[in-house]
Amino acid sequence: MIGFSLTFGRSWGGVIGSPEHAFFINIPLQDCYSLADSIPALLFATYQMMFALMVPVIVTGAWAEKLQFHSFIVFCILWPFFVYYPVAHWVWNPDGWLGKFGVLDFAGTVTLKSFTRSTHTRAHKADSPSTPHPASPHLWSL
Repeated sequence: MIGFSLTFGRSWGGVIGSPEHAFFINIPLQDCYSLADSIPALLFATYQMMFALMVPVIVTGAWAEKLQFHSFIVFCILWPFFVYYPVAHWVWNPDGWLGKFGVLDFAGTVTLKSFTRSTHTRAHKADSPSTPHPASPHLWSL
């Protein structure tokens, strides 16, 4: 609800979008959005929200069964705000700083795969495989 605005809102220095469209304020519900002129704006926004929700779940595959559930929820809430929305703005918003350099990302390679992979790798390296989570003794077999 807020991430769409941070990604596709009016750019603040090419870094992040403005919150002018938070909670779908000023989004034409029946008409098309300016960046997607062939589909309804609400459909475009919900499609983008699907990516924002999918990425943290993919990232947590690096430490499956080693992360407590409340930590997983906190990660899924904070990671999009600190990583996904800014990077998506940089690339997918025409006023984002990477978009101004002509970077094109049709299939999500930059926003989804690259930053998911780098976060996945950092999390995996930070979590030593020889020290499983104390609540998961079955991981000793790994």
